[in-house]
Parts: sequence; C-alpha cells; structure tokens
Amino acid sequence: MKKSQPKILSIMEKEDSRKLNKLDYLVLSILVVVYSLFAFLNLGTTNFPTKVYYGDTGSVITLDFGKEVEIAKAWINPNISESTLSLTADDGSSVEYEVKFDNMFRWHSTDVALKTRTLRISTVSTKGNYGTRLNEIAFFDAAGNRLQVSEVGGNSGVVDEQDTVPQAPSYFNGMYFDELYHARTAYENINNMYNYEWTHPPLGKLLIAVGIEIFSMTPFGWRFMGALFGVGMLPILYLFAKRIFKRTDFALIVTALFAFDCMHFTQTRIATIDTFGVFFILLMYFFMYEYITMEHDNKPYWKTLIPLVLCGLAFGFGIAAKWIGFYAAAGLAVLLFSSWGLRLADIIKNRGEDGLHFERVNWFAFVPVIVGAVLILRSMADEYNDLWYQGLLNSTTLIVFGISVAVAIGSAIFYHIWNRDANAVTKKLNAHLMVLPWCCAFFVLIPATIYFVSFFPYFRYDALSNPTYGFKDAVDTMWKKQIDMYTYHSNLKSIHSSSSLWYQWPFCSRSTWFYFTKNSQTISNISTTGNIFVWGAGFIGFMALMIETAIGNVKAAGRSLKVGCAMVVATYIVFLIAYNRSPDGTVPIALFIIMMLITVGALAMSKQATIKTLCIAFLANYLPWALVPRCMFIYHFFATVPFILLAGAFFVYNLERNNPKLKWIKWVWLALSILYFLLMFPAISGIPISRGYAGFIEYALPGGNIFHGTI
Repeated sequence: MKKSQPKILSIMEKEDSRKLNKLDYLVLSILVVVYSLFAFLNLGTTNFPTKVYYGDTGSVITLDFGKEVEIAKAWINPNISESTLSLTADDGSSVEYEVKFDNMFRWHSTDVALKTRTLRISTVSTKGNYGTRLNEIAFFDAAGNRLQVSEVGGNSGVVDEQDTVPQAPSYFNGMYFDELYHARTAYENINNMYNYEWTHPPLGKLLIAVGIEIFSMTPFGWRFMGALFGVGMLPILYLFAKRIFKRTDFALIVTALFAFDCMHFTQTRIATIDTFGVFFILLMYFFMYEYITMEHDNKPYWKTLIPLVLCGLAFGFGIAAKWIGFYAAAGLAVLLFSSWGLRLADIIKNRGEDGLHFERVNWFAFVPVIVGAVLILRSMADEYNDLWYQGLLNSTTLIVFGISVAVAIGSAIFYHIWNRDANAVTKKLNAHLMVLPWCCAFFVLIPATIYFVSFFPYFRYDALSNPTYGFKDAVDTMWKKQIDMYTYHSNLKSIHSSSSLWYQWPFCSRSTWFYFTKNSQTISNISTTGNIFVWGAGFIGFMALMIETAIGNVKAAGRSLKVGCAMVVATYIVFLIAYNRSPDGTVPIALFIIMMLITVGALAMSKQATIKTLCIAFLANYLPWALVPRCMFIYHFFATVPFILLAGAFFVYNLERNNPKLKWIKWVWLALSILYFLLMFPAISGIPISRGYAGFIEYALPGGNIFHGTI
C-alpha cells in the first residue's frame, strides 16, 4: 500500500503563484521568529557605562576606598583616547597604565599591586586631540572581589557606574574584531568627531549609529542594526525564492538554509558593515529579477518602472554601505541591458504588417547614453587625472548629464502627443526606448545623490573648521575620500593569520577568527565560516545546474553557439592555468576581462531569466575577488551565498520535477544543515564550552579550522 505524505507537505509542494499566500505568511513568520531568537540571544549587554570621564595632561582625580585595601587588579574601560595614566597610592608608590585604541569600549584588566586607602589617578601624557577619556574603572583584590570605591570631591564619571562591571570581560560586554573601527566610527558620527574608519563609505556606520541612538553606546546598541538587517534578509530571500519556484516548500528551504548558515549568523551579530552591503545587494537582484520576468504588455507602463527605481535605490544604498555594491551592479547592468535588448528585438521582429514609423521613433531617448559615453571618454583622455573617473566627480558633469536625462524625458512627452495616431508597435517601441533615460536617472542620478549625501558626517566635521564651507567644498571632501579609499585598498599588503584565498571559500576551508578566550576548563570562541552543508551542497548544486544547462543549450544550439560555449570553457581553462602558475596569486586583468566578456556575452543571449540571473549574480559577486591582490577573508564570500543557495535549490527543484521520488532530498539537505548549525553554534556564538567539545568541533566536524589550533 502506497504511503501518502503529510497533507501540509502536499500543500507546500503545490505550484501556486509568485505571490505569497496565507501559508507563506505563516511559514515566513515562524522562520523569522525562530531565527530572531538565535540572532538576538546574547547579542550584547545593555548594562554598560555610558558616562565619560574627560581629562587632559595634568588632570587628577582622587578615589577613596573607605579603608586601607590591597588592590591587585584594575579593570579599565576606556573611551576613544590614547594617553598614559599614573595610579598613585598614599605612600607614593605608583603604576602606569597606557590607554590604547585597542582597548576602548571593553573591559581591560591590568595588574596594580598597591596598598592604600586613597588612589590618585593622573593623566601623565596624551596623544591626539582627545585627551584622556574613560568610561569606568573597577578595582579588585587578590581573591577577585570587587572593592567598593567612591570619588573624593566630585563626580567625574570614572567610578559612578559600578553596577555595569561584569563578572568577566567578554565579547558580550565589549567590542571585538573590527567593531573597534566601525562601531567606534558610528559613535564618532553621533558626536561629530573625526571619523577614524574612512576606508569604506559611511552609510554602514550611520546605520550602526541608529542602534546606538536607540539603545545607547552599549554592545547591544552597536550590534542591534546589523542583527535587525540580518533578520530582514530572510523575507527578501523568501520572496525571491517564491518568485522563482512558485512553491512554498522551496521558498522555505532556501530561506531556512540561509537562516541556519553560520556566516549569516556571525556576520550579522557583529557591528561591521558587511551585513548592510549584502542586504542591499540581495534587494538589488530581487528587484531586477522582478523587472526582467515581468509581463510588460499586461501592465501600465509606469508600473513596469517601479522595480527599476527600487533597484536603483537599493544600488545607491548598497554602494554607500560598501563598494562591493559596484561588483553587484556590473551584474545588474548585464541583466538589464540583455533583457532590454531581447525585448527590443522581439518588438522589431513582431512589428506586423503596419511596420514601424521610424520617423516617429524617439531617438532622443539615446541622448543620456551618448552624453554619458562622451563624458567618460573625455575623462579617460584627461592626462591630468590619476584615475580615469576623476573627471566625472564634479558638479558640471552631473549638471550636463542631468540635463541630458531631462531632455530625453521631455522628448517622451512630445512624442507621446505626436504619436497619438501612430500604430501600436511604434508606441510600444518608443515606450521601450524610454527605459534608457529612466535608467540613467534611476541608476546614475539617484544613486549618486544617495552616495554623496551619505558623506554628510565628513561635511559636517570639516565645516567645524571652515565657516564658509559650501557645496564645492563638500564635493572636494567627498572626492578626496574616494582617492583615500581607493589608494588604501589598492596598496594594502598586510597579512593576517585568518586570511584565505578566493577559491577556498565555497568549501569553508579557513574561517576568520573574531573572538577567543579560554580558562582551564572552558573556551569561548567566535569564528565566521560557512555551514558546510549550506555552502558545499549549494555550490555543487550550482555547478551541476550550470553544466546541465550548458550541455542542454549546446545540444539544441546551432554551430555558432556551440563555438561560443567552447570559447567560454577555453577561457576558463586558460584563466585557471594562469592563476595556478602565478607566483603572487594574480593574473593579467586583460585575460580576466576577456573571460568575463565572453561568458557574460553567452549568458546575455539566454532567454532563461532565472538561470541567467543566478549565473550573473554569482559571477558579479564572486569572481572579481580573483583579481584583488590585498589580504582577503572568507566573509568576502557572504554576498555570493544567497545566490548559490538559490541556484543549488533550482537544481534540486529540476531534479525533483524530473523524478518525483527524489522529493526527500531537499528535506535531508535542510535537516543536515540545521544539525550542523546547532553543533557549530557554540563555536560561532561565544558560548563557553568544554575543551573536549571544542576538540570535537575542531577535529571531527567538517568545515575547516575554527579555533586555529589553540584548544
């Protein structure tokens, strides 16, 4: 007797529509709630000292312990400053403590070994413009007991929040890894201070600052927005998967796999900017997929532009968060123009007996494209520019380009009135051509405005020293920051024990170490890496899908397309050989560009919107890292993960449709991924674990080294 599957699975497997139904809302709500519990669990304390002590060279404060005590250790929680402090006892004996940026906004233990009733803390020297800034100090005896203390003759803020002193310093009550740059800069933005972290655009730090404004300068506050955006990725990916598969079960599978990916968890819980860049990249491709799969003929023209303007907004926010948005945007351009070109060809091909009235075609729609090309060529030809795009960053360029867009949009109104008696094909062609100037507005003017405005913290800070600071000064400030960022990243030659190579990432072969502490019994660790079942299976499924699609296309293709596919394979082989023989891990840019152009050209001709989108997204977000000479880390693969998941799931989807008996594969994939996440959870969350279990994670579980040999 044939065993029937549960009714809920039958409902989820039914192809319904691209839109969410009641079951989708229920499934998505459960996913979001469950993941949120993991994301916000032990995210960070809200009990953290927020009143700051300010001192200059020669400043002295006196503390009283109420009786003579033996001070063994001091826990010092510095703010942003570099200085030298002297802690002096009643008998004149003293110790010095150096306040460093590396110790700010976290509890740092230092040996004191002084016997005294009162303690004078004086600032011996300072560096920079900040003087001495301290959040709080706590003192302990040799047994580890915290000593009661008060300030004599004042309340400077150095010992007024003793209830915030934790049982032990940890990630939970202080900054770790690159939070020392990004969360610090968010705090500086709020207080109109010099931005210490200037190697990335400002939007990510501004978003971190929102959490700080809500929850104060506490670990929970500076991590809140990243965790929130991490939760926000799930509904976007669910919608994306529902658009592709039209099925609840595959939307659930893809979203749950991403929710239980180790990197998605760790990256969104640390106050760095990568989360925001990936969030907006996911939005960019979602809206572009909406556009290229839309039934244009059945919608009002203005509705077809909505996904494009939303995509342009996401692009603007994406590049303002991190430059990886530009990598992703290259893929968007391919998808947009290939879709636009194929639709243009269809309009011309199906023009019917009436034909096209070429004299009524709005050729002015091409004006922004022509003007943009001329401006770029002019900038490239300018021998005084160090970088080819330097000449584009000025108000004149934007005004000229903006006028060209206005001319094109104005011409659309004229041609719409003039063409009232033209045939339907001519009207359709003119409407389609107008996509070009609209895209110039959506993907150039709007993102440029967002990007420029995101540098407001720099403008505001520079205006402090220049009462006549104006728009031209703001443009100059922003341009200088672009040069500084480009110079920094292009010349970065540093090495790091957690660095890895781009081709290692899909197989989780080397994690990046965020936080580690241990005692005789337990270990607390946070490493960012992938879920081997999410990444590995997704990547293998992705490659299988690409090979299967390519073979199918070649079999059905003519001779010219067969030759084109052979050229694609040949360029990849040449690239891999050149990379393997390169002593420094770099290959000629020209070879890479040729490989990409041939590959993208072959993909652009495809009418399979889903496969084309996933392929282009993978190439745009991943392969540019093959050319980057700087030190790289596995978290640079973060933006590619959603797309290998979608592609891998698409392969399983096709497999299941061809053989319904294989429906179990997707559920096994999900179960193994969740099990792996739960087993790995202590190593990626900072929860203290025994050395024995740490050894099990390090040596028994697949997925590369997590503790880097320290257990």
